[in-house]
Amino acid sequence: MHPKNILNADLHCHSVVSDGTLTPEVLAERAKTNGVELWALTDHDEIGGQHRARAAALALGMDYLTGVEISVTFVDTTVHIVGLGFDADDARLVQGLAEAIAFGQRAGLDMPQVLDVIGKGAAQSWQMDNRGPTMVEGQFDFGFAIDWMRKDLGLVLDEARRNGARLPVTALVDQFYADLQAQGANRLDTSSLIKRLR
Repeated sequence: MHPKNILNADLHCHSVVSDGTLTPEVLAERAKTNGVELWALTDHDEIGGQHRARAAALALGMDYLTGVEISVTFVDTTVHIVGLGFDADDARLVQGLAEAIAFGQRAGLDMPQVLDVIGKGAAQSWQMDNRGPTMVEGQFDFGFAIDWMRKDLGLVLDEARRNGARLPVTALVDQFYADLQAQGANRLDTSSLIKRLR
């Protein structure tokens, strides 16, 4: 194959969001300087830098692929698996965060403090940092509307029916959003899933 037909891709690097030493933005700049056309940030056990990395890559004219390096231990052996091309804003992540906050509030925990502590570890994510505090405060009049999410989930579920994929959790979360639409929450942010649990 002639070198000009080879895609220059960097699909494995870590930022300060996990165990790296450079920010996602600086990593994107270095990738661009080195001629990278397709880039992925694959922080260790962490997806909190994905939005920053994607924005930086696109601003520099590179294609971007979401990524993470997952640590898996089995029978005293740890291996690292790089996962690429996932949806960092998957509705199931939002539902999980909603359930965790609702549980903590019912248990009488100081949820801003809990989110602050958890957000400093491997569980940190964009959803937790940006939507966790607003979910605790019951603020949902911004962001990605439920109507839009249901449209997107509908496309996914239609395709799943067509190709035979089984997506039971996606279908369940779609029904949760339908419940909120029936309550008139059509234009609220997707993080309003927590309203079903209060």
